[in-house]
Amino acid sequence: MKLVIYYAVQWVGRAIAGLLAIRLVLRFFSANPITPAVAWLYDLTAWLLQPVNFIFPNVVVGTGVFDVVALIGIVFYAIIFTVALRILQVFLRGPGAII
Repeated sequence: MKLVIYYAVQWVGRAIAGLLAIRLVLRFFSANPITPAVAWLYDLTAWLLQPVNFIFPNVVVGTGVFDVVALIGIVFYAIIFTVALRILQVFLRGPGAII
């Protein structure tokens, strides 16, 4: 049961990073935001990016947009989930797991 919790947290972190990476690529190649799948992805990831929104402006490259906010979001969630997984390791294995 302990490993299930650990792997579930790990899976959620990877899923969030994957969704943000897809957003990064779609915005760079100017995907049509009216398309239902793209609109759904933008809506979902906009909610995920609220904690890091407006830190840096996005960069316009030709017809595409380099989504700096999505890149910062990937780093932000990677740090959050790495810390969460380390804390879970300590609680699941005991205090000796740090050493």
